[in-house]
Amino acid sequence: MTDQIIEIVKSKGQCIGQSYDGASTMSGAYGGVQKFIHDKQHLAVYVHCAAHNLNLVVNDAVSAVRDAQAFFTIMQELYVFFWHSMRRWDLLLSSDTAM
Repeated sequence: MTDQIIEIVKSKGQCIGQSYDGASTMSGAYGGVQKFIHDKQHLAVYVHCAAHNLNLVVNDAVSAVRDAQAFFTIMQELYVFFWHSMRRWDLLLSSDTAM
């Protein structure tokens, strides 16, 4: 995976930063992609993905608020319901069914 990322970066320019989720495959300090890229390009500093950080903060913040938990659970269930079917996405996004 590291070699593929390096080839893409070489074709586009210089890698000056990296941002991944917390998965050790990508962010691991000793064997993650970020470590191997940093070894080849010292300017490519790794920073944990801001979107994932925000997600973790929101999860922690709402974990003690039952109404918030219920809201986000319903939102997730709706997303999964539509995600499993392109037809459902089309119906959701079509102007005929839009509110």
